[in-house]
Amino acid sequence: MTSTVPLDQLPLGKFPCRREISLIFADIDTIGHVNNVAISRFFEVGRMSLHRMMDGYLSTVVPKRLLLVHID
Repeated sequence: MTSTVPLDQLPLGKFPCRREISLIFADIDTIGHVNNVAISRFFEVGRMSLHRMMDGYLSTVVPKRLLLVHID
């Protein structure tokens, strides 16, 4: 039987694609919360980092591209 560990409990080293994203002044409201537009931008930066990493691997193996089809 295989146990499934939730993604939020995996150590960071288990994720092959990591990207540090710094906050800028416009990302934070007066209370110190990160706004929704900034979170969307963070997702886009992460998605592009993953695509670039996978393109490097896939282009040497098969002439196909990575396609993200679901976000939850």
